[in-house]
Amino acid sequence: MHIALTADPELPVPPGLYGGIERMIFALATGLVERGHQVRLFANRDSKVPCALHPYPADRSRGGLAVLRNTWHVSAGVLGKGVDIVHSFGRLAYIAPLLPVGVPVLMSYQRPITARWIGSVVRTRLRLRTVRRHGVFIVPMEELPKLLSLYEKYGLGREEREERGAAAA
Repeated sequence: MHIALTADPELPVPPGLYGGIERMIFALATGLVERGHQVRLFANRDSKVPCALHPYPADRSRGGLAVLRNTWHVSAGVLGKGVDIVHSFGRLAYIAPLLPVGVPVLMSYQRPITARWIGSVVRTRLRLRTVRRHGVFIVPMEELPKLLSLYEKYGLGREEREERGAAAA
């Protein structure tokens, strides 16, 4: 299997001192190579890994130009290169262009996913109004037409609708 791994660009893999995520990436890359997989790693240029290293052009993950350069680098290094799956430990922005084109992506997210964070994503990315009830964010019924439109746009629930239609026929 041809596997691409992504890390953030600030620290090498493995890190000199600090960097628990980078240590995990090193162990994963080493284990995958030992098992015969073809691995490419997008990481800091000072990384020392037993696989193909694709060093980021920008050595930081903040700032518009740095993010754009690194995002382009990952896309160019994955699309059309026979990569079977991308396992990302880095910025979501770096893999975002891969999502609509069908490259399987696994995202390891090292931060707690809280109700507040999910509420923020629902409001800002999906543009749905939320209200907080009993400590959780909910989408009120008035937003149902927008929600159904999103379901249709992303193909969610299509199988259930098709099954109900077939059962009724």
